[in-house]
Formats: sequence, C-alpha cells, structure tokens
Amino acid sequence: MIELNVAGLKSRFVPARDGSELRPNSIVVMLHGYGAPGDDLVFLADQLEVPSNTALVFPEAPLDLDADTGLGNGARGWWPIDSIQLQVAMFTGQLALASRAAGAGRQDARVMFSAFVDELQARFGIGPSQMVLGGFSQGAILSLDWALHNDQPWAGLLCLSGTLVDGDDWKACLASRGALRTLISHGQVDPILPFQLAQQLSALLVQAGWEVEFKAFNGSHAIPPEVIAAVSQSIMRWLAKT
Repeated sequence: MIELNVAGLKSRFVPARDGSELRPNSIVVMLHGYGAPGDDLVFLADQLEVPSNTALVFPEAPLDLDADTGLGNGARGWWPIDSIQLQVAMFTGQLALASRAAGAGRQDARVMFSAFVDELQARFGIGPSQMVLGGFSQGAILSLDWALHNDQPWAGLLCLSGTLVDGDDWKACLASRGALRTLISHGQVDPILPFQLAQQLSALLVQAGWEVEFKAFNGSHAIPPEVIAAVSQSIMRWLAKT
C-alpha cells in the first residue's frame, strides 16, 4: 500500500496485483463513512476479488471530527451531519427528515470529490469507463450524488448502506444523464440510515432505467461477507473488458 496526496486528500493506494503500479488498467475508489478513520475500508483490499490489473484507492475525508466533535479514533467526515436531527428522524419514523439530515451540506464535498476524480484520472491515465466508484454510508451518498451530477459513463457504482437524499434534485439529475450499473446493499435493521430509504433509492434508479442489483441482508449498518461477495462479483463483471 502506498500513501498518495490526490487533490489535497490523503489516499491509500493499493497497486494492481499484476505489478502495473503506475499504469493500472482500471481503478476502484471506495469512500469511507462518517465518523470512521481514513483507513476504515482498506481491509477490503484483502477481501475483494478484482481483476489483476485493477488498483484500489481509499481517500480520507477532509473533516477532522476528532477536533470538531470529539468522536475519537481518528474520525473523519465528508461533510458535517446533524446527528441529533438524524437520530430524531429515525426514532420517529420521519423518512423525509432522515433523508434531508443525511444529505444536507454535501454540495461542497461534491466539488472536492470532483477535483479528486479529475486528478486521479489524469495521474493514472484512466477514463470513466475504467473506474468503479463507491463507498459506505456517507461515502456511498457522496459517490452516488457526484455521479448523478455529471454525465460520465462510469463502469459502475457501489452504494453500501447509503441512502436516498434530496429526491427532487436526484430525480432532475436522472432525467438528464445516462443510466449506470449500480449495486445497493443495506441491512434490514439498520439503525443509522433507514432500510426503507434504500428501497426507495433502488426503485428510483430502476425507474430511470438503471441496471440495479439490490442486496438486502439480515443485519445493521455494516459490510457483511455476503455484501463483500456481491461487490466482488459486480466489480469483476463491470471491469471484465478493461
């Protein structure tokens, strides 16, 4: 693993297994969730099955939540979240409020992530059809939100325990961009982001003509082995021709 600075973001770079360190044929980018340390998803590099010419990149979110909230353990965030509002929405079953609370403030993160993707593509000579984007929780929201706001033909999107945010905005984006292949996974008893919103997100994307696989699992806010297996299968299929 190599540490890189990509557009100001500290990133863990895991080279392709075939040794093409500087010129991989494809790249998988995975964004960690809110309140997690920057290396939270790096364990996936040892568990995912990807093509031998594929590198993995794990960027670290810019917000230091240790300093802002005292969460500890190197906690980071892509944008601030009103955790109290989100918890109230969850406990009272207000799905619309939960959706707004999870996504409010993502616009600045979208600009930052756009610079990250542009620099990553330029540095490694990788086009959008050779890149899989995704993440967990807040990282899943950001990767999907960013993909919706541009018209590039990404190889695929991984939305692990993410959620639907700002339905009107996303619907408008879906009306003007091409379909993408997407894997959505979500725990049926997720206490952080409602399972029902994940179902609504899947339905919204399917209605727009996207190729969506919805992987529900009997669990909470996590990435269990069955999801890791589904992610591996999707990546292998999406990058088969790169």
